This record gives sequence, C-alpha cells and structure tokens, in this order.
Amino acid sequence: MKKTTTILKNIITCAMVAVPLSLSAQIKVNYKALPDYDYKPPVKEELGIPGGNAARSKAGLRSNAYRSASANDLPDHWNNALTKHFPPFFYQSGPSCMCSSFTGYIFTHELNSLRNLEGEKAENQMAVFFGWLQTYMNSSKEDIERDNGCPNAVDYEGRTNSETIGYYTWRDSMSGWMQGYNKWHRAMFNRAEGFYTFPQTVCKEEGRLATKRWLYNHNGDDDFKSGGLCYVTLAATGMSFTKIASTPANEEAGAVNKYYMQKWGPEIDHAMTIIGWDDRLEFDFNGNGIYGEESADEKGAWIVANSWGASWCNGGWVYVPYRYAGPVGSVTGNYFWQPYVTYVRKDVFPTRTIKLLMDYSHRNELRLSVGINPDTSATKPLYSTDMTSFKNAGNGSEERGYPAVPMLGKYVDGMHYEPMEFGYDLTDLSNSYDPSRPLKYFFSVKVTNGKGSGHIYKASIMDYRFETEDGTEIPFDIDTVEIGNGTGTTTISVVVPGEAVNPPTNTTLADKTLKWNNPISTSLRLKKFYIYKDNTLLDSVMPNVNTYTAPSADGTYCVSAVYGCKGRLIESAKGNFARNAMTMPGGDNMSLTITDGCMVVPNALPDKLSQGTIEFWIKPTKIGTGSYEITGSGKNKFFIEITPSGQAVAGWNDENKVSSAAKTIKANTWQHIAVAVQNNTILLYVNGMRKGSFTSINNSGIPALGDLLIGSADKPFSAGIDELRIWRSARTQAEVYSGKDNPVAMPSEQASLIAYLPMNLIEVEGEQRVQEYIFSNHAYLAMGEMEGVANKDILKGSSFSLSPTITLEDSVYTNQPVMLCGTGSTNVVSWQWSTPGATSESHNIQSPYVTYTKEGTYTVSLSVTDSKGKTLTSQKEITVSKGQLPAPAFDIAQSRLAVSQPFSFVNRTKGRNCTYRWSIEGQEDIYLTNANVIFNSPGTYSITLHATNSAGTASVTKTVEAYEAKPTSKFNVAPNQILLGETTYLEDKSLGKPTDWLWTLTNGKRCIQVNGQFSSFTPPAPGVYDVSLQTINDVGVSTAEKLRSLCVSTADAKNGLVFAGNDEQLHIARPFAATQQAFTVEWWMYPCVYAGAGAFEFGEFSTNCNDKGKYAITYKDKTITTSGTIPVTNQWHHYAVSFDKGFITLFFDGKKVATVDRMSQYTLPSWPETFRFGRGDSPFNGYIDELRIWSKAFTEEELGQVCNKPVDNPAETDNLCVYYDFNQNGGDVIDRTGKGRDAKRVNFGPDGDAWIISPGVFTLDLEGDMTRTDISSTYLTNYKTPFLTGDREVLEKREGAKELLTQSDKSTWVYDSPQIIDDKNINTAYVDPDYKWLAISTNYTSGKIINQRLYQTVTLPQGHYVFSVDAGYSFYPKSSRLVACYGDTIVRNETLDDALASCLLSEKKNIEFDVIKDNTEVSLGLIVNIDEDCRGMSFRSFKLTQVSLTSQTADGISDAYDALDKGHIGNFTGESGAIRIVSDKTIEVKIYNELGQCVFNEFFSGNKRIPMAPGLYIANGVKVLVK
Repeated sequence: MKKTTTILKNIITCAMVAVPLSLSAQIKVNYKALPDYDYKPPVKEELGIPGGNAARSKAGLRSNAYRSASANDLPDHWNNALTKHFPPFFYQSGPSCMCSSFTGYIFTHELNSLRNLEGEKAENQMAVFFGWLQTYMNSSKEDIERDNGCPNAVDYEGRTNSETIGYYTWRDSMSGWMQGYNKWHRAMFNRAEGFYTFPQTVCKEEGRLATKRWLYNHNGDDDFKSGGLCYVTLAATGMSFTKIASTPANEEAGAVNKYYMQKWGPEIDHAMTIIGWDDRLEFDFNGNGIYGEESADEKGAWIVANSWGASWCNGGWVYVPYRYAGPVGSVTGNYFWQPYVTYVRKDVFPTRTIKLLMDYSHRNELRLSVGINPDTSATKPLYSTDMTSFKNAGNGSEERGYPAVPMLGKYVDGMHYEPMEFGYDLTDLSNSYDPSRPLKYFFSVKVTNGKGSGHIYKASIMDYRFETEDGTEIPFDIDTVEIGNGTGTTTISVVVPGEAVNPPTNTTLADKTLKWNNPISTSLRLKKFYIYKDNTLLDSVMPNVNTYTAPSADGTYCVSAVYGCKGRLIESAKGNFARNAMTMPGGDNMSLTITDGCMVVPNALPDKLSQGTIEFWIKPTKIGTGSYEITGSGKNKFFIEITPSGQAVAGWNDENKVSSAAKTIKANTWQHIAVAVQNNTILLYVNGMRKGSFTSINNSGIPALGDLLIGSADKPFSAGIDELRIWRSARTQAEVYSGKDNPVAMPSEQASLIAYLPMNLIEVEGEQRVQEYIFSNHAYLAMGEMEGVANKDILKGSSFSLSPTITLEDSVYTNQPVMLCGTGSTNVVSWQWSTPGATSESHNIQSPYVTYTKEGTYTVSLSVTDSKGKTLTSQKEITVSKGQLPAPAFDIAQSRLAVSQPFSFVNRTKGRNCTYRWSIEGQEDIYLTNANVIFNSPGTYSITLHATNSAGTASVTKTVEAYEAKPTSKFNVAPNQILLGETTYLEDKSLGKPTDWLWTLTNGKRCIQVNGQFSSFTPPAPGVYDVSLQTINDVGVSTAEKLRSLCVSTADAKNGLVFAGNDEQLHIARPFAATQQAFTVEWWMYPCVYAGAGAFEFGEFSTNCNDKGKYAITYKDKTITTSGTIPVTNQWHHYAVSFDKGFITLFFDGKKVATVDRMSQYTLPSWPETFRFGRGDSPFNGYIDELRIWSKAFTEEELGQVCNKPVDNPAETDNLCVYYDFNQNGGDVIDRTGKGRDAKRVNFGPDGDAWIISPGVFTLDLEGDMTRTDISSTYLTNYKTPFLTGDREVLEKREGAKELLTQSDKSTWVYDSPQIIDDKNINTAYVDPDYKWLAISTNYTSGKIINQRLYQTVTLPQGHYVFSVDAGYSFYPKSSRLVACYGDTIVRNETLDDALASCLLSEKKNIEFDVIKDNTEVSLGLIVNIDEDCRGMSFRSFKLTQVSLTSQTADGISDAYDALDKGHIGNFTGESGAIRIVSDKTIEVKIYNELGQCVFNEFFSGNKRIPMAPGLYIANGVKVLVK
C-alpha cells in the first residue's frame, strides 16, 4: 500500500525567493550596453541542493585537501582568483562586459579547473570576441560555446580583439572570421554543456550557501580542481565604493583599506563575476559604531571580479557586502542577485568533424548545414542541422553603403577574399546512429538573395573515433563546386564506412549465474568484458570467459565488450539486459497524487536513445491555469507538456514539436499519453490514439536527459500520475494501445524497458521514495507534496490482444549470427524460441542471436506466456544463403606525404559481414575498417587490406611514399607582458624532429639570440620584442615569427582612456598663461585607425591626422604634413609636440621627426581658455595614456628623460602643468599634479567602456645600441654598380647589353636556366650599357621569365643578417622575390616554404634571417617572375648587413613551475610593485608587512603577481623585498 507523505527536500516557493531580476518591471536596463540582457538561463534545481552536483562527478576522490569539506562545511573565505586556474584580470576592450564575464572569466576558469590547467597561459584563455562579435549574426555566444566551441587566445591571436582581425564591436558586422581547420578543431574541445540560474537569490542564507557551495567545489562535483564562478548583472554607472575600516577581524583578514562596494547606479548596464566570498569581514552600515552586527547584515562579502583591468579597485576586483549584493542602488527590497553559472562539457572529444575549404563573396547570403542518413543510397539527409556561426551571418547592408563581405571578412589589412578553411563538429549529429554501419554525410550551402558567388574547393569528413590524434580523412569526391549566382541550395555528400564495436549477445541471468555469448565478429581485437549491475560497473573478466557469478540475484545486469586499438581500450555498447524474474506487488493498483511538486527520477536517461518511448497515465488537477511539464536535468532539451489550453505537446523545442488539438487533455480525468521517437520522427498518442507526428531535420532521438523531472520550480506539477515507463524502442500504436491498460506483469521479461515506476512507495535510508523496478533509480520529491492513493479507474485489462511477432534484423548468411526480434504484450512473463538447425536450438530471452552453418530454409517459432497462463505462438520461415567472398578496395586520401604526417586509408570493400586487417610494411597489423598510419622514415611502403567474412579472405595492395621533411617551428612566450627585471619563458612546441634551435628577440634597438630548446629569459631592456624561433634538421629549416609578442615595460601604466570614434573629447582648462611662449604636449597613443589620431585644438594651434596616416600640424596659417605615416595603428607609441615661440617640433618615440619653422612675423600668442584633445570634425578611434603638458619646449634629450616612465612626484615636478595617468575607473580625468585641472570627459559612453589597460606603454629602449655593419665586401662578389659582365651580348635591340659575369672568382653569381629566345636574344641577367646596373627584363624581347634564379653562395658565422637591394629607375618586379636559403642553391616558386627567408620585391626590398651555426653555407639571391612583356627590374647594388647582437645559451627551463622544481626560484619572489607567488598545489599564504600587519591571508595556487607597495614583507616566513 502507498501512503501519504510530504517531502520538503528543498522547497522552492515565492515566499523564499526574490522575484527574478529579469522579470522586475521596476529595474531599468541600458540595452545599448547590454544588448542580450534578457537572456536568462533556465533554473537548475540541483544548484540549490547541498551536494546536488556530486552526481556529475567522475573523479571519485578529491585531489585537494583544502576542498575536502562536505557540502555545508565551508571555509570562512575562498577566492578562486588565487587558484592556478583563474586567468589574469583584463580590460574588456569595448562594451563586451557580458562576454568578458561569460567567456573571459567563467568559461576560461571552468575549463581550466576541470583540466587542471594554468590560467596565466594564453593557450588556456578563451577568446572573448570570437562569440561576442556574432551577437547579431544569428548565432549567440552561448550557441557558439555549446555547439562548436571557442578558440583559445593563441589561436584567435588575442584574448579580446584579435591582432590579425583587429578591433570590432558587436555592432560591427564585417569582422573577420578565424582561418585554419586545426584552429577550429582545437576549439571544438572547449565546449559548454549549458547555462543555468540558481533557484534562489542571494537575499537569504539558503541562496548564499548555495552560491558558496558552487564557488568552493562546484557543489560537490569533484571532477573540478577548484571552485566555480558566477555571473551577475548590475548598474555600474554611478556606483561608489569606499575602503574597509580597520578592525581586528578585518586586519587579520588582510582586508584593511581594500575597497568595497557601497552603492550601485540606477540603471543596469554592466556584468561582473562572483569569484569568491569572505565571511571574516565586518562593516558598520547603520553607523552605530558596532561592526559586524548580524541583525543588520553587516558580516561578510562576495568577492567580485570586474573586466576593467588589473588596476581597478583591489587589483581587478572588489568586495560586495552581502547586504549590497544586487543590481541597482543600495539593494533594498527583493532585488538581489540570482546568479548564472556555466556547465562545461566534460570529456569532450570530437569523433567526427567536417573539414571545409570554400569561399563566397557575400557571406550574409549563406546558410550552411550538415546532415546524415543511414541509407547510403539516399539523395538527401534524414536529419540535418544548421552550422552555428554560418546562419546568414550579417555583413552590413550594401544598401547602407557597406561593401559586400567575403567569408573571411575584414582583417586589420582589409577584406580577405582567399578561401576559408574551417571545421565543424559532427559528433552529436552522428551519435544518434549506429557507428558500426556506413553513414552518408551531406554538406549543404543555401544561398538567399543571391548576389554573390563562390566555390567549395575541398571537403572531408575527419574521423577521430579510433585515430584520436590525426584522424582518418574521408574526402568528398568533388572537383571545385561553384555556389551562388542566384538563390538555391548546393549539396555534396560522402559515405563514411562504419566500424563495428559489437556488444556481447544473448545475456541471461539464472539466480546468480550470468552468461553471455561472444560478440558478432569485428575487426577489433577483443580484450575483456565489463560486468554492470544497475548501470554501475561491477567487474571485468578476460575475453575467454563467458560466465560470471553475480554478488546477488537482484538487480539488472548487462555485459559490454572491451576492445584494443593502438594501445587504447574501446568499450562497446551494453548488451541486452538480464534480470531474474521478479514478483510485482499484489493488491489494488496505486497511483500518486503530486501537489505543487517536482518529482525527480534520477539518472533515468543517462544515454541518448535513437529510438525510444515515454508513456504514463496522468490526471491533471486543473487545466487552464498553468502548464504541466516532464523534461530532463541535463544539457539536452526534450519535453512533454500539457498546456493551459489542454494540448498535449512533445518535442525538442518550440520549432520542433508535435501537438494535439486544444482540449484533448481534460482536468480530473485519467488519460494515457505516449510519446514515441524513431530517429527524427516523433509521434504523439493520447489514450492509444495517434494525435499527430512531426519529422525534424534538426533533431533526432531522445537526448541524454540525465534525471527526469516531473514538474519544476517554474512549472510545479499538480496531478495524479501512474505507470511511468521508458522504453529504448519506438513503440508501435498497437503496442501502446494494448499495453496502456495492463501493468507490466514481469519487467524482467521486457528487453527494451529501461525505467518502470508503477508508483509504489518504498523507504530508502529513512526517506520515502517511489520505486523504480529496472535499475533501482528510485524517484524522490524535490518540492511539494505527494500522496499514494488506490486507483481502480485504469489498468482494467486490454480488450485488444497483441500476438507475438518475429522480425529479422538483416538477411541471413551461413556462419553469421542474426538477431531474431520478438515482440509481445506488456503482460508477457516468459519467451520461448525454437530454432531447429541453428547452433543453439532454444532460447528464453525476448530477442536472441542465432547462427546457421548450412544453407537452406528453416522454421523458427516463438511462444509467449502471459500473466494469466495463456500461451500464444508465432512462426516464421528463414532462408539462409551462402556468403560471398568480399571484393576489397580502399582509397588513399594522399599517397605522398612527409615523414610524421598521417596517411588515411578509406575502406571501400564490397561484401557482407566483413572484418578487416591492414598489413602495412614496417608496422604492426591494424585491425580496423579504416586505417591511419605515420611513417617515421622516408621510403615507399606497401599497404595491404585483407577483407574476411564467412566465405573467406581476399586482399588488395597499394603503395604510398613518405619523404623526409624539415621541422615545423612553433613556440610560446609566457608571460608575454612583463616589467623590466622580470622573467619570461621561451617554450618550444615545434613539430617534426629538430636537432637545433635558435631564438631571436629584437626590439628594434637591440638583438638577443638564445641557443637551445627551452629557456627562461630576462630582457636586458624595455621594448616590444619580435620573437622568432628557427629550427633545423638534416632536411631543412623552419622559422616561426611572432611580431610584437613580448612586451617589456619600465613600469605598469595601468589604465588608459578609450576614444570610440563618437566625437569623444577631453576638455582641459588652459594650464598656463594666455601668452605662454613655450610648452610641450606629450602622450602615449594606440590608434585603431589613422583618422583623428593625435588630433587636438588649442586656438590657432592644432593637429590632425587624415585617413591616409598623414599627420598635420597647423599654427595660424602655416601647416606641415608628415611625409610618412607617423601615427602607427594598432600599436602603442609615444608622441609629443613642442611649441617654442612659433617653432614647432613633432617627436615620435622620443625622436624628432618633423618641424614647423617659426613664422617671419611671429607675434605673442593668445591661447584660449580650453585645450581640446580630440576634435569634433575628426573623431578619434583608439586609446591614449600618460597625457602631460609641460611649460617648456623639450629637447630630444629632455623628452627622453620623462617619456618612458610615470612621473613619480607630479606635485613637485618642475614645469609640469597637468598630468593625466588615467589610473581611475570613472568620472572626469584626475590631474595628478594636484593643481585641480581635472580634464572634462565629453561625449564618452559608460565608464566601463572608457578605460582600458595599456600594456605597451613605457616600452622605449632609449639606450639600445644595435649596429648594422655592411659586410657585403667581405662575402659578396660583383654586388654593386658597375657590375662586371661576360663577353656575350644578349639583346639585339639594346646594343652593348652583355650578360652578367657569373660563376667566376670575381663574380660568383649563378643564373639558373636563362631563356634563349633566338641566337641574338636571351632573357637573362645582363648589365645595362649606360648605367652599368644589373638588369633582368623583357623590355627588348617577347615572352615571360618565370622561376629563373640568380644567386651567390656565401659561408657565414652564426648571427642575424639583412639582405637587401637598391633598385634602379626601372623596377617592375611583379611576383619576383628576394630569398635566402641554407645550402649552395636557392629554392624555386614551388618550394618556397623551404627558404630561410623571402619577400615579394613589390612589397619590400630586404629580408632578415638568422644563421644557427658558424661556418654555414647560405645562398642569397632572386627568384625572377616577370609574367608580362616589356617589364623588368634593375639593381644598383645588393647589400649584406650583419646586425650586432648578444648571445646566450638556453638554460632548459620551460616555465615558472619548471624553474621552481629545479630550484631556480622559490615560492615567493619580489618584483616591481608585487610579490610573485608560484605553487602548483594549493597552499595557505599569509603575508605581513614591516609593521607586522597582515596584508594577505588566502588560499593560493598558480603563478600570479600579487600587487604590493614597495617594502620588505614576510611571506610564510620568507623575507621578500618589493622594489
């Protein structure tokens, strides 16, 4: 008997929870600042339950003693920013606060915490702008992170904006897209599972505890190595904060004088991140002099990270007292935060992807999709999905004047029209289908409003299921496919062979004896079997064992097969379930009445079902006032709902669902609902009658829902419910209709039944549960009340009799097992098969596998017995045929590849039930359908495919060639922003087999080389360094270079000011007398565009920059314009303009670059009241920092003394009129001289969008003494005018033109393959008879000169060199190149990648290169490509220059942890303005100053700078000096 019970595990009622912020009409939102504010993730009930996330954990044991507390046993403080997983605080770069929180902090930290990775490294920081820039491109950042992944900052080339793409905001629609399949593939591993909201606000203790549990250990999920982070929105404009008072508690916490938030602004316009809490803090909000009164909510605060740089508040974060933890004002009433969290996907591994190379001229016309069909003869997909990021992504409207935007979009250097290579993850698409069978994949390009055109050049399916690193490439069989030129869809397809990973068959359980048969033959090698009880791994046995003694006779057992593949273990799906016969309770049928509740069936659907059925009886209490919903707790969406109008609805989402008519479901009436899903088709039955169906092209199967939720906090369940069943088959209408009126008589005999709840109440560990009969996933009530009641209104027995049926899974061949599928009614209690002629002639399970050894026709029979003892029998004839010998065949994606590159072999064998073995010369045999192999030595190798089935074995052989290859240089420099005196690390990540490594670092004023693979590096001078790594082996050389990749500053410049091109201006009161005759304006600047850069107005004195980069200085009616492009875009540089009685000087990076002479009639100036930086007629888009005005005209030497560092004591510095360092977070700009001349900010947006961190400031190397020595005469011959000639004249129309003297002691030039036109004309290198220049041209002949080479070979010592040319008057090089190569010759066009260095002569006339060893042969010269008549080039001279450098030997240290392990550094190191702490494990750190005051008391792990004032400190007993 069931009995009445009330369960209050976690009652969630409106009385306990503040109104969700997004629903409050009283809160104003600035949608310009937060365009996607209305996005509110669904509530996640488990977040409110102590330890509710423990079920997600796979770790088993905690790895960190500091996190081993129980769910409610929390420390009094915790700060995730002090763990190794948290990334550095950063500035959001424009109005990107939501994505900065979502992606920059939360997504990054969650992935690092899961993987135990170092957040300080750029490769472990997610790219914020990758998703943000697609806000209005029909793909949200949430879609992107969930569906296809987010790249890291290295692949995107920037943590916020990309260095190659440039700066854009979400309002821009031309921004560039990432290029390169490997980058897209790596991004696929960085995925979100879903985004969820806490069920409580932080108004009350329940909500605070829930949030702390997440922050501490992800609410019990031990797969993570640190806590989680939370997202909140708030009103930043108008917020105010003050310093924490000195009390004993606050002093012990090390929090005195740190900032806490007092008040928010009136309008939500910003997002921040909760990273921790501190219950030690105490406040006096009511002003009664008593700190920490709990009745006044004066104890404790959240630790909240901002995205306004590391100089904001307490180093990028602020305390927010619990009392003020809401979005607006002083946080009164119900308006408290209800935080959001991100669940990241665990164990993400893309098993199948698509790799594409295509272009298109108007990307907003494109909608790309991928589809799949198990029918390999199909011409269209059974199921398809649009590709996130490629759904008519906007490019601006051409009607509004925007240009057409190609697929790659716009980069820093303009539009990119070359083909785009990218990839998309097909794993989720593929998981609904049997991977043991071949699958057909489709790629479709739908063009709308077709003005554009493009091509699909290459397409491949990459299969990583067994080849986990390199994948097996299955190309689409296409030539170039044209797309566009109108509206329509272009589709291409390819068949991917299957790979059987077969489970055991015919599993049975008799008492405690478990038996099974071996799997159907597969190519893989069987290693062992796994034994499961109730879906939990119990044990494993060897592959020659087919029986097991279970620990008990109760429960549901199954067995899986485990195979070996290239050193890995691969598990099959679980075989059929086996249970002992179970006796169901007798007596009256009982149902369950739930009131305002949520019932949870734990782990009801842990795996996705390609076919499945959910059915139940329901008696709604009311219809018309609310919805009833059954859904899952996991990331995947599937629901069954009863609407207020009485509709029954089921589906994946609002666009993919099936609905009955209104009033189908009635209140207070028992009705049966069944939802059957067969791949992408969903069918709805009510009372056994079909009420509708829907076939989706974007969804398939019942997803892995995890827990099944009947009701929720948003939609509490008030209804009677009974006979809840979940099947892993799509039940037919006959099965539904006949089964609805009968209970399941013997659940153990229903093979596809995976959950059964007839609503019987039991007690489990003192709690009332609803019994689940298959896997003992007994349900519980998470909220509301429930009562068990007798119910005689249903289950009265069916008048419809369902006879047993027999169907075959496939054709039947000798010696090949075949499955006999049996069906029957739900009241079947036994199955009995008779299979005469088979190897086993009787079976007692529902669907056995049988094998026939001889051809012929056989009769099989199935007898079923129901609960009343009635037996029904069905028979079927089976024709068994003899198997045919397979016809083996395979494709090779590429038959010639470099050593260490993967060859892919795609099986195209025709034959049934085949297994495969690949015999590969020099390798172990591979037992897979497709194969992938890497050869480590050059040579020609034979590849043989053996295909075997019951008829025998056949083979086919082909060959491939592996050739020796040079290495591929790759590296990382981390950290890449340091202060002078600090250390960074050079980390080699090169591919191939290098034998030598040479690092070169140059800042333009000095050059340093480091010999070796890994090294720490302490730069000798400030600067922005280009870093290159040259690697070499016996085959060749590879050089990788990262420009401006290491920033070394003399001091931390902290914040700068953002001008967004919206007419922003700084208005500065005139800082000196109106008649001042000498002054200097100096500033650091980072222009995003030329126009308006460095523009200011001061009466008759003004500056401006046009859109071509010409900087103009005007005084009265005299103007000078720079000849070059002085403002450099997308880089920090120093600029200064001095005025001295009408004589004006422009300085760039401390050096004089232009002057304006004094006017002949100079008169005393009369300066206006206001100096305006920024002009209304030429808006500036970029950043500035360290703006100063001096009452003196600086010389170059005087400027060098002040421009490269902060002003230490501005109030007492001579001639300093105003000083703006911008190290603030809002309001007008503070004048640090103390003279009160604060600059008024005009036309700026919200405070948070106006400030930016400014690494790159204070980076001038003013003392660098790098020299360039001309060594041409030492190493080159015949290198300048007049060039020496041979005797032969080579041009009939140019009398006296003789060929260049070659291959002699005086002229070691080699000219390869001169082109003989006739006996009087030769296209070759010649000397002009008038100018004596060297020339190569077609001016006097016809034809083209392609791939001819002119070079000479020299022997050089190790060093850094420049090879350059001085061009003559006639210089039309077309695609000719300047090159340097190792060895005694130079490369050709087709082998250009093997060059040491090269450049197009049409772009520049010099190349730089490094020589890795002394006495190295290097060839220097030209590749001549002149593809037009009457064109050519002439040269006055060639020049070889050696650059002075310092050299050091690598110390073998790859990062700070390596340095710590090797004893090179300790846990604590004093730096400029900070203590650096390094610890790979969590330690408790206490730091005291010289006065004995605690200034830091936290748990810590990682490698981080902790800002500290200069002085002596004691850190965990170690003396540390901060400079």
